[in-house]
Amino acid sequence: MTKEADRSVTVSGENKNGVVTIVAETDLVDLTGFRLEVLTDDRLPNKGPGRAPDGNFVLTEIEVTAAPKSDPTKAVPVKLQNPVADFNQASHEIDKAIDGNTIDPVRGWGVSPATGVVHWATFEAKDAVGRPGGTVLTFKLHQRFQNAYTLGRFRLSATRVPRPVGLGLAEDLRSILAVVPELRTDAQRGTLLAYTRAIDPEYRKRADALNASKAPLPDDPRLQELRHAVEVAARPLPVDPRLLQLRRDVEMSIKQAAARRLTAAQDITWALINSPAFLFNH
Repeated sequence: MTKEADRSVTVSGENKNGVVTIVAETDLVDLTGFRLEVLTDDRLPNKGPGRAPDGNFVLTEIEVTAAPKSDPTKAVPVKLQNPVADFNQASHEIDKAIDGNTIDPVRGWGVSPATGVVHWATFEAKDAVGRPGGTVLTFKLHQRFQNAYTLGRFRLSATRVPRPVGLGLAEDLRSILAVVPELRTDAQRGTLLAYTRAIDPEYRKRADALNASKAPLPDDPRLQELRHAVEVAARPLPVDPRLLQLRRDVEMSIKQAAARRLTAAQDITWALINSPAFLFNH
């Protein structure tokens, strides 16, 4: 894991499921919630944010504990509630990431097919977190789905906004939307467009239909039958044995006609050999 300048974490090396543990200190008090941003990166498959071949991930569970800086051993669990995500994969909704099940590999938050763009989720703390003197926060990100379906780049944040915490915006999108439309760069406009297309189900449906229309059409069954018939017709026919014998006879006759004296002598010799009188008197 590598800490980036924007305080995100990138993951490289062997891609296997397991638990990622992040420990951080804060002097903020009365925290009301936390945010997990899963970020894109050109080094990831399909730009991520996960490390699976399609850029997806599955976050099985997120756990948070808090302890006073003066005694980090006195950590207590932080109860998370009211999870909200900008996008939920079918059957992999964000609420499954805080249901207390850290073992079941199928349960968890995922974002397929909306990969290749930033996503984020917020988790509200049931009770205020953080006291004067500083707090040690420990985040455990359980990833049990399959090897490869792990986070590739992510960032954790804490907030003190009044409850309900809500969803808000990811920092990358917030910074772009802070710029008036007329002054946004092509890259910024492209980022917004890519995100909108990724999370818009109607756009994805039409894009899938368009891609399907470009696929080669299946062969017509009648055309397949005709092709097979042509292939059979093109195969060489077996030679009739009688025709083969006739061809041999013709070839022999041609040879005999070319050497009539030899043929006559052979005929006489054959007649004598098969004559009883010859056989007796030889």
